Amino acid sequence: MKKITIGALFLGIAVVAGISLFNTDIFKSEAEIDLPLGADVSETIEKDSESEIPGFFMTDIPFISQAPLLDWSWPFKTSCEETSLLMAHKYLTGEAITPETSQAEILAIVDFEKENYTISSGSAAAQIARLARDYFKFDAEVRYDITLDDIKREMVAGNLVLIPTAGRELQNPYFKSPGPIYHMVIMKGYTPTGFIVNEPGTRYGADYVYSNEILEQAIRDVTMKDWDVPIAVTNRTAMVVINVNK
Repeated sequence: MKKITIGALFLGIAVVAGISLFNTDIFKSEAEIDLPLGADVSETIEKDSESEIPGFFMTDIPFISQAPLLDWSWPFKTSCEETSLLMAHKYLTGEAITPETSQAEILAIVDFEKENYTISSGSAAAQIARLARDYFKFDAEVRYDITLDDIKREMVAGNLVLIPTAGRELQNPYFKSPGPIYHMVIMKGYTPTGFIVNEPGTRYGADYVYSNEILEQAIRDVTMKDWDVPIAVTNRTAMVVINVNK
């Protein structure tokens, strides 16, 4: 029995030694494995965590219809951009919302556009970013050639995102047929299968969901000859980003 015990002991030592000599990777942490010589482990982990996009995200941006009192005559029928900016403003300031004050505020934005530019029936993303800066004093910019993940990253970073779209591609059943050629919405959140928006083009637009497929085909900017002369919806994707945590 004593010989068997000693043999087993030597066998155990040999096994451990073999593991140490020939398979040292099992003792490495996850961060150490396959890193280049001299790599900063902490920096690598931090970059990996920053690049991750959560599967779900939601904000509490309040909803305002672009026709707050159900008057769909001009300018309300074309005020999706102004209303989207107004929702961003209410979210950031926490100001109270009523249909009456919302209608007055939309008209005030339109008056500002008439006085400082020329009024538009459908403005390009760059023009809406300018309006956001001039009227609301937002730190706003346009990002072009974007993906759905780009939108998610801005939202997760705490910024607000407005999306220009080819309105009829949204296939919204609440739009008056055939729907707007050009349309803008403010993003509120997302799930793995779609995006939650505040859709100003209908009174049923609070927390409205567009699928990833629908939104991806609908995101389009518009080319403008002048502030008030839209040429055509383009194939270029864009988003207006209001930097909150820059």
